[in-house]
Amino acid sequence: MNKEDLNILIVGICASGKSSVVERLKDLGFNAKTCAQEHSYSKSLWTRLNPDVLVVLDCSYETIKERRNVGWGVERIKIQKERLQGALQNCDLYLKTDNLTIEETIEKIINYLVNEKLIDDRNVILKGGRSDNELDYSTGS
Repeated sequence: MNKEDLNILIVGICASGKSSVVERLKDLGFNAKTCAQEHSYSKSLWTRLNPDVLVVLDCSYETIKERRNVGWGVERIKIQKERLQGALQNCDLYLKTDNLTIEETIEKIINYLVNEKLIDDRNVILKGGRSDNELDYSTGS
């Protein structure tokens, strides 16, 4: 399958990296979107987008506080995780992003897609010139 034809949905708690991951995947030519499932009372909101691949991102409250100036406590995270249960139980890939950069998160998603033969690995090439900690994917022709 071509990466442009694969409907990738990213959900997760606040500050887990959803928007940044979707933006980067789009930059690489993937059809990726996010869904505010963590804020929805409908635990199946994500199903309306009919994803081919469902990725759930997660991180700790400590990481959230490092990434954002939040005025709410851990109780809100518990509520968000409860609202994400349906997605979590049905996800294709679950990633804890506490110790991952955006590029490392992208690398794990792309590796999953290639390993599951959802995309041809010739559709994505690794672009050199960066350290191992800052891997950069660019689209192949």
